[in-house]
Amino acid sequence: MIHQQDHVTQVVQGEFRVSSNPRETLSTILGSCVAACIWDPDDTFEAHCNLGMVDLEPVHPDGNEFLRLLISEHQHRTGSPVAAGILERWNEAADEFTVVIPPGFRAALAHTEPPPKARTVNLA
Repeated sequence: MIHQQDHVTQVVQGEFRVSSNPRETLSTILGSCVAACIWDPDDTFEAHCNLGMVDLEPVHPDGNEFLRLLISEHQHRTGSPVAAGILERWNEAADEFTVVIPPGFRAALAHTEPPPKARTVNLA
């Protein structure tokens, strides 16, 4: 159950969202297979997450570079001091991210062939 959210943002496939609002709720269409990377330096996200609706995983090592590039792009476009701080200590900060995925997402990926010439990124 969501308590006193400040803002709900809908995220669809192919989009990404960066926010510093800890009370923001991300919304997606059920079954859309959207994954989210949450920066959780205080290790408190799981206590506020509806684990009946999603699975949590560490970022897979193959996804670390893609995630670093997304944060770098965000920092470049916005001048974010938080993003700059994460990038400055990337070797430690990379372990502070959690991937939020729909249940069964891994199983679905295991049985799906990517389209020809598709760019695939393994975040978790």
